[in-house]
Amino acid sequence: MADLAANLCTKRGGKLSDVLIVATAIKQKADTVYSQGKDLQRFNKDTKICELP
Repeated sequence: MADLAANLCTKRGGKLSDVLIVATAIKQKADTVYSQGKDLQRFNKDTKICELP
């Protein structure tokens, strides 16, 4: 998972905590990640990110 997180960080940037959340979601084959923050939107090409109001 560290390789995936590093790759995501290189491609999309962002905070380490966001990268780890997305890498975990991809590794666990999650369909969607729900977040209240807009920072995760940069990973929409990698997995589906839905913003919570």
